[in-house]
Amino acid sequence: MTEGSSLGKMMGQALEANLRCVALATKVANSVAGAAFTTLSGGGDRPVAAAGNTAQQKQLAPPPQPQPAPSAILLEGAAGSKPTALFLLENHLPHEISASVEITPLLTPSGRKLKSTLQLDKKKIVLAPGQKVVARIGAPITAKFVTGEKYTGEIRVKGIPGASVPLVLRRIPGAQQVQGRQRITAVVAADSGKKTKPSRPRRRATAKSASRP
Repeated sequence: MTEGSSLGKMMGQALEANLRCVALATKVANSVAGAAFTTLSGGGDRPVAAAGNTAQQKQLAPPPQPQPAPSAILLEGAAGSKPTALFLLENHLPHEISASVEITPLLTPSGRKLKSTLQLDKKKIVLAPGQKVVARIGAPITAKFVTGEKYTGEIRVKGIPGASVPLVLRRIPGAQQVQGRQRITAVVAADSGKKTKPSRPRRRATAKSASRP
């Protein structure tokens, strides 16, 4: 092997090592140092992640940039149904975390608080470093919810600032309501298609009475 080829090989290995270091540093900087949420389903919303900042993250990562608001978990259904959604909890910290998961009261569009009917299957989590767990949330849709209105709330992890995901609960029209609207529309359309004809017999009777002596 020539001296030139050996030097080229050494430079290639050094460059590859540097690229690996840069990739690792980028991965560490972009990772979330906290417990993160990721929605797996819920009305077709895109996956979201929300987590708190820590001192360790500030040392490894560049200055935090403004983050867009996370998408909400959407739970919608007709009265009597119980829609559900899944979300992922992941521990990005180098140590175990133990925290409670809570749901805030629901807010009406006018700002009035309602007692939450949301049901969470994991109210407390214990996660080792790098461990993930999938949680399920559901809500019975009752007749007290106004059709079409949005009721908002949040899932929060106690002790981790910023670890929250917004929720939206919405009642949609049931099959019977939709069928009723279709029947009403059909009747109106049928009535609007009728044409009224002038009453000719009355006109003829008037003409006869006028011709009498």
